[in-house]
Amino acid sequence: MKISLKKCVCAMAAAVVAFSVTSFLPGMSASADEPSFSASDEIRYGGFYGDSETATMSDITSEQIYYTDREADYFTTDNYVPLYTPNTTLSNSCGATGGAIIVGFYDKYYENLIPGYTTYYTANGRYKPVDSTYIPALMVDLYDLMRTNVDDVGVSESDCRNGLRSYVQGKGYSLTYTSIKTGSALNMNACKNAFLNNKPILLFCEEVGVASIGEASGYDNITTMTIANNHIMVAFGYYQVKYYNGSNNFRTDTYFFVAPGLFGLTSGWVNVDSIDWLNNGYIVTIND
Repeated sequence: MKISLKKCVCAMAAAVVAFSVTSFLPGMSASADEPSFSASDEIRYGGFYGDSETATMSDITSEQIYYTDREADYFTTDNYVPLYTPNTTLSNSCGATGGAIIVGFYDKYYENLIPGYTTYYTANGRYKPVDSTYIPALMVDLYDLMRTNVDDVGVSESDCRNGLRSYVQGKGYSLTYTSIKTGSALNMNACKNAFLNNKPILLFCEEVGVASIGEASGYDNITTMTIANNHIMVAFGYYQVKYYNGSNNFRTDTYFFVAPGLFGLTSGWVNVDSIDWLNNGYIVTIND
């Protein structure tokens, strides 16, 4: 969904409000499905939140970028994705939360994914927040299918992916994963095409910084919270901003728009100019 700069500013402002008020103290072709797994598959995700699933803040930084002009390119999946928060009865459940966001997103198009429930408002296509019954139950199912806390605290990448696929196949649909990394490099063209073709991306992260971007007169204020240790979240949009002093393009920043799936942090921006934080990422496609 291509969005104008004016709409982009409004969307960022909304993210800034949610991010700052609830999260801070004042203040080549993509590889095919089923790549071979390495030792990184044994990394555990979600083991650092405890029962509350509150973001663990290792650092909060703020930066001001002054400019005379800026250009922005911004687009997302249709109506973003559901911005779900975790099921409070489950510990170490970022895999189940991320999986539920994926399932909730695709339920708009394949409504038997969550029988008896509609994940969006039919009047405008926007996604509903977490309800009190269907989405928590979905997270319980995914939590179990992903074998969360079975071999160790949290979930491994392979168990997360296999559990999500098992749930989708159990509802009569197919699911494929397409890697967004070629070696250690991000396949940005594949990511952009995914968002433009209405497909979310599942991210397996470590010590990832999630930013809010506030626009002021002549400068942007970027506040970044680093989520300690390993986490799973969902990307659903692309944002690139070019900063100018006169005709000099002195800086270009590129971000994914993400649903971190945390209390107090339901959306934000992750800088992808460097992907040291990204263990793996996969475009998720569900079909009938």
